[in-house]
Amino acid sequence: MKSVGYVRSYDGSRTTIAVQDNLIRNYCKRCGIKDVEIIVDVANLNADFDRFRDKYVPMSVENLQDRFFKEWTALVRKIRESEIHVIIVDSILRLFSNFQQKSCFLELCREKGVEIIEICETPPPDSGRIAAVCHFTNVSERKPRVVLEQLDMLYKEAVSKFGTVSHLYFDRTLVSSKQKHLKELIQSPHGYKGVVIASLYHIGTYMAVAIQNANRLLDAGVTLYSAIEGYIRPISKTDLLDEELRVAIYDREMKWEESGMCKITEERLRVFIAAKTRWTLGGVYYDSIESGKTELERLASESDQYDLVVLEHFGKFNFRTGQLYKMLNKVKLNIFSIREGGVYFDRRDRDNIQGNLLRTRQHD
Repeated sequence: MKSVGYVRSYDGSRTTIAVQDNLIRNYCKRCGIKDVEIIVDVANLNADFDRFRDKYVPMSVENLQDRFFKEWTALVRKIRESEIHVIIVDSILRLFSNFQQKSCFLELCREKGVEIIEICETPPPDSGRIAAVCHFTNVSERKPRVVLEQLDMLYKEAVSKFGTVSHLYFDRTLVSSKQKHLKELIQSPHGYKGVVIASLYHIGTYMAVAIQNANRLLDAGVTLYSAIEGYIRPISKTDLLDEELRVAIYDREMKWEESGMCKITEERLRVFIAAKTRWTLGGVYYDSIESGKTELERLASESDQYDLVVLEHFGKFNFRTGQLYKMLNKVKLNIFSIREGGVYFDRRDRDNIQGNLLRTRQHD
């Protein structure tokens, strides 16, 4: 039985090719698979093509080929001739360029009894855990190139920060209950020097979940690095609470809250600021259901007057991580939540997200 490892790159980057190669070889070593041939396929994006065939000739198992990837077309020929029985890849997305090609390729593999091994696994603790890349997508079948370029970008970041990529956790769904690889990483992060993600959003589409997962990784001694936000670091509460900062309170009426809850929340935040910090309260901003987010807009326009915005919880801005980033870009201030754990974004040269999220435990 002949096994091959398939490596695909769109830009020919030596770094991403080496990462894929190492992932495949390390997997084979752990599983006792010997004499594996590594096929490296770099896209020839200037390749000639037949417009008539691409537009009007339906793709099928019989005429399966890819004008951009010569080695992939040769791989298909070897599968037809029963020369290959196992294909090992870091992600199955490497094996097709579009949804139609995927269907035909997988059908061919089923006909010939070819097994495809995707190296998304939970590695044993003694397997040389150095740095893991964690990612998910919901467009993997329709636009594999977009996803693979994201994945390759994370590989480059991981190699730059930690020297190598030892494991990959990759889910092809936005549904958190089905993101089994992310759950496996969060449940067993011990031993990794670092974990690289595209953004905080990729470990939790809801802000509370993202912060919770980040805290679990940080508490396990893992260095967490985001390609967008930079290093995500813990910050002790005394570092923040003992600083002399001018702060603003922001609160928003929620549909399910009882009448008068915002007054109680405001008083609670005032007591916290007075009793446990050295901060100076500069202003209070409150949006009702009827007013929308007019006060938030006013806070954004007056953000140069403050160092920090104090909230009851992140959901007062927005529950969804991606939408919260939009709020951060508007307000351009650090945010402190007294309910949820948070994290600090050590962006250094990263300036594509404004404002930090600060890590703290619940204080009240």
